[in-house]
Amino acid sequence: MAGRKDAAGRRRARPLGAAQPPVVFIVHDLASASGALEAARAARRPIVLRSPPGAIHAHGLGFLIALFALARERVPRARFTAVIDCDNDAAQAHRALALGAKHVAFRGHKRAGEALQSVATQLKAELLPSGVPRRACRLDDPERAAEIALAYLDQEGRLAKPKRSG
Repeated sequence: MAGRKDAAGRRRARPLGAAQPPVVFIVHDLASASGALEAARAARRPIVLRSPPGAIHAHGLGFLIALFALARERVPRARFTAVIDCDNDAAQAHRALALGAKHVAFRGHKRAGEALQSVATQLKAELLPSGVPRRACRLDDPERAAEIALAYLDQEGRLAKPKRSG
């Protein structure tokens, strides 16, 4: 079974035959988040919107929570998961979970990761490893975010429809 590690260092298994994970878009602002969601809606595919690891310190937790909430309001029919990356800040990760974030990324001391994993489990949330996933797309150009996101989804084969035989 293929798997990844959670923030506490435990291996998370993905069942064989499971669907491919959604495409991850790293977003810095509302225009980029909305652009990615427009592309996801057009492609009829779920995506992941994720803050960059340093954004928690540059913008603050309140900004990131509001960013994802406003993006959801702007494009309500898009299916997405929001991940707040708290980098190595255990206090911010705990606050994010306490404020209702369901997907929080953290990298830091193993004991802190274990404690946060316990909190996340109690709150029915998910603690993920911090950092930019390998195949993530950074949306650094807010004016072209929808165009870039749609092209990236297409490149990743997410728009391809199964061919019918007959």
